[in-house]
Amino acid sequence: MQAAPHLAIADTGTTLLLLPGDVARGYYAQVPSAQNSTQAGGFVFDCAEVLPDITLAIGDYMSVVPGELINFAPIGTGNLCYGGIQSQANLPFAIYGDVWFKSQFVVFQGGPQPRLGFAPKPV
Repeated sequence: MQAAPHLAIADTGTTLLLLPGDVARGYYAQVPSAQNSTQAGGFVFDCAEVLPDITLAIGDYMSVVPGELINFAPIGTGNLCYGGIQSQANLPFAIYGDVWFKSQFVVFQGGPQPRLGFAPKPV
């Protein structure tokens, strides 16, 4: 799946990949067991599911996050896992957190003209 255009920041202090709600819903629509759980506070799915990759276009760069990185963690004692992609909810921008960083080599350049550079990382 390729995400729709959106404003985003990269944040090493955020664990998940927080995307626009329609993008998160569209992603999990491809996962047969996925459901948006109010009890868990986000999208969950059967831990045995094989999750699809997602591609995030950043300018001309196509950042691919492998599905295996989107299986964030098991919840409770059952067979449900919490998704590494969740809705940005009421935030005015998406946040690319650790789930995204695990799939990329990322270089921050400070100074008067700060820049961010990336390259794919083998999983």
